[in-house]
Amino acid sequence: MIDSIKDLDKIAGLKEVIDNIQEVSVLREKRMLAYLECYDNQFLYQKVGFFLKSQQERIGLSNEFFQICKDRIGRSKRYLTKDYKEGKYNAIWRLVVPEQMHYLKNEGVRHEL
Repeated sequence: MIDSIKDLDKIAGLKEVIDNIQEVSVLREKRMLAYLECYDNQFLYQKVGFFLKSQQERIGLSNEFFQICKDRIGRSKRYLTKDYKEGKYNAIWRLVVPEQMHYLKNEGVRHEL
């Protein structure tokens, strides 16, 4: 999961990442945090927090997980993907998110923009 989100522009793309998230039933929080810590990348914390927050209850991640992600994103504002340079700004995750994301998603995943 972490690698597909990390390399979203290189190997996956938005639709594939969204599909992967929808197929996961439970994520191991400690393992996810360990991987994130190994990468130690602010942008990755932003993207992981953004993609997984809307599925928090379903995949079993705690509020503390998302607080750790928020605490590690720094002050940088970024585009979620290099493929889209327009969109809506998500102030929580400091990301510009493509408006097309709503059309790429199936019924299950929704984000507050």
